[in-house]
Amino acid sequence: MKSIAISQPRYLPALNYLQRIAITDVFVLLDNVQRQSRGIENRNKILTSGKPQWLTIPIASSSREKIQNTVVSNDGWIEHHKKSLHFTYCKHPYYNRELIEAYYKDLNSLNYVDMIETMLTNLCEIFGIKINFVRTSSLSINQDITGVENLYVISKDLKADLYLSGSNGRDYGVKECFEGNQPKIKVLFHDFDYPVYAQFGNSAQNFQPWLCFFDPLFNLGTDKIKELIFNKPLLRER
Repeated sequence: MKSIAISQPRYLPALNYLQRIAITDVFVLLDNVQRQSRGIENRNKILTSGKPQWLTIPIASSSREKIQNTVVSNDGWIEHHKKSLHFTYCKHPYYNRELIEAYYKDLNSLNYVDMIETMLTNLCEIFGIKINFVRTSSLSINQDITGVENLYVISKDLKADLYLSGSNGRDYGVKECFEGNQPKIKVLFHDFDYPVYAQFGNSAQNFQPWLCFFDPLFNLGTDKIKELIFNKPLLRER
């Protein structure tokens, strides 16, 4: 059975995104849609002195531009973000500056999707995840179809038997579309049980979930993150 997941490219993804990459045969970078203004495609949070702080890739293109054509305004942000990560996490129990360098290596383009795919590939190498990326803009499909129908057409084109949806897919009729069309494609919903862990310098009462992967990584270590990514994903039919 060939499984597939589809999602917009993500900078500094949280653990649920990494698990979805790890447990599917093909992970599709949804780049034939508009970028979400002030979304989490080009930004995520780190925890600085107990308070969430955004790290954002500066974008030159309008939010009306499709993701595939989105251009990063310059490359000066890379060193700034690397320094922010270093000063935020350098005292954490599993801090390793080489992992920061590994995430940002080989960023030789100002095209947003090129950069994100490179960073996701670097993450796969760090955590031992198979590299399985496809961009929707590379497929021979009707690129003007939108919404859930777009996801179905992509999955059909890639001959998927199983579509792994994020939990929000329940609200958008994903199951009805995928299992009501021909060929029928089975849908499972991926619900990630986010771990509660000791965040260095932060109280248990103020625990901040859904931060970028560097926060759990530098608090728990690489082996524990691999365990969380690969062990027992929560996949539900409804």
